[in-house]
Amino acid sequence: MYGEDSLHFWIIPIAFLALGVTIFVIIIEYNINVLWPNAATELEEIKKMSCDEIKVKDGNNDYWTRENGKIGKEKADGCVEAELAAKKAEKEKQDAILADPNSLESLTRDLKKFQELYNSTSASYKLHASQAEILKQNVTDFENQVEQIKSKLAKEYGVK
Repeated sequence: MYGEDSLHFWIIPIAFLALGVTIFVIIIEYNINVLWPNAATELEEIKKMSCDEIKVKDGNNDYWTRENGKIGKEKADGCVEAELAAKKAEKEKQDAILADPNSLESLTRDLKKFQELYNSTSASYKLHASQAEILKQNVTDFENQVEQIKSKLAKEYGVK
């Protein structure tokens, strides 16, 4: 019924071939008119971005091409390394300043420690002083009650 010479035999392969060519043309057109121009624009933007901007973009992993993603990742990693190196240098500088016992920073640090110690000791002293006052008042009240009882005993029974 259907043979290789039949028109019906070639309709399906030709339709799939036409569909494949159409999809290929759409992909090529998308790459030429959308992807490559946007990737080139994005690459220029990546080169101009600050560290904060590139870290946000890299965190989202929102790149037009893998090459741009690789460049963005390298730039973000470079920013992180630079920040870590700056923090390390600042810490070394601060440690060197604090190592000098006569530097303003070292004296300020020691003053803060002393102030914290004084504040904690002062609070403890106030607590103990108030408790001592309460205890002294209780002892005085007790001695007064003992004196009252002694005077009652002396009046009523003649006991001294």
